[in-house]
Amino acid sequence: EHLMDAIAQCEQISVEHSLAAESAPWQIIFRKEVFSPWYNPMVDPRASQLIRKQIISSLSFGEFPNVSDSKLANFAAQELTIQYGATWNADAAAKVVREIVPEAKRKAEGPEAWNQKVKAALEKLKKENQLWKTSISSEQVQAHMLRQCRKEFTLPFSRFFQTRPVSRDAKFLSSEGAEMLIAVNWMGVFIVTTSETILANIRFSEIRQIELIRNVRDIPYGFTLETVQEKSFQFICN
Repeated sequence: EHLMDAIAQCEQISVEHSLAAESAPWQIIFRKEVFSPWYNPMVDPRASQLIRKQIISSLSFGEFPNVSDSKLANFAAQELTIQYGATWNADAAAKVVREIVPEAKRKAEGPEAWNQKVKAALEKLKKENQLWKTSISSEQVQAHMLRQCRKEFTLPFSRFFQTRPVSRDAKFLSSEGAEMLIAVNWMGVFIVTTSETILANIRFSEIRQIELIRNVRDIPYGFTLETVQEKSFQFICN
């Protein structure tokens, strides 16, 4: 249903621009939305490969917030190991840098500087990470990379819901009546602003119960989340 709605929207935009609806340009992109708490990247290596490619693309386009140069170099070193092995290869590293590092960052410092950063990151992995001290496979490194991304990019891998706070505890988090987003991910429930500033993080183990709010026609239009700390967050969904 949502897929067809999106295609129809593309066709409508084409009509508004005086193009034929049947020739509307669109493409389907499958993306990992949410990791489960029990996610194991070794169970399905092919699916893990697709997720890894998605992450590389997101890093390249700067979709993840506040990723430092050292972190980019770390991911590039892991990708280098996955594709070409753990032995240093300057030409291969240059290719990986072009795949992962955003263009603006590459141009700002130059390819040689980034090669040196990736080389240093690879040496650090070999020195500090037990996985690089053994005979590792590309699947093991891929699994390590995905586990790291799941921890570091928790919020981007969430399902978001637009809400408005109703209860006192919910309104206390931000200015009264302001819209908020509920982000559900493998760690729990995050309450964030529309600019994705985290206001509260509620672990699954802290949730006592969730109850739907229904209208006279028994149609849900909101919910109440109660925690073991005896806080009650009530939201109306937009």
